[in-house]
Amino acid sequence: SWPFILSLGLSRLMGNHQDAEEFEPFSLIFDQIEYILKYLQTSDDESLNDKASILPEDQVLTPSQAYKQILDRLKQLGTTSPLLFGRNYYSLNDKVHFIFRFSKTHYRSGEEVYFLGVTAQYFERIHRMGNAFLVFVLGSPDNIVIIPTDIFAEWIEGMEPSISNGVWPLAFYQSQEKEYTEFWVKGRGRQNVIMYLNNYDNVRNLL
Repeated sequence: SWPFILSLGLSRLMGNHQDAEEFEPFSLIFDQIEYILKYLQTSDDESLNDKASILPEDQVLTPSQAYKQILDRLKQLGTTSPLLFGRNYYSLNDKVHFIFRFSKTHYRSGEEVYFLGVTAQYFERIHRMGNAFLVFVLGSPDNIVIIPTDIFAEWIEGMEPSISNGVWPLAFYQSQEKEYTEFWVKGRGRQNVIMYLNNYDNVRNLL
């Protein structure tokens, strides 16, 4: 079927890269297309029964631009430096560690939806370093969810990443007025994460 062929072709395209995230443009495309293919094929969550519409935006920051703005804010707390094992992995004062992930804004049924992916092997590596966070950039550096890896590990416990690229696909939902922010992975339902929205306190408390 065409979903299988498209998924297989993309996985082969990226399969020769040890860290698919080093090939960032294709990684972002792959994560979102694979997620949407699963989403169109089958779902046991009625919240996914409507197909997502992806609307063009006139002014959208690239991931690199958004990450730079977040790093500039973290520099107010200390010294930031990249970690050596992949792109978009950073440390603060050599004590706190971060994975950055980015999604453009998608719109469906009056909600803003963000599709992302986390590579299992790199998550596990940074999680073992301790004092670690996932920074999910939801369309803008002013709209980020900063989740401790301890919490994220509980959310995806027992879940296998995609066999094609080792990524856990996931999504965030927001009201357009930002009245709620919810995290979703297949089979687990939505979880309220509003307490992590633009909240640097957990980072600050570790310094």
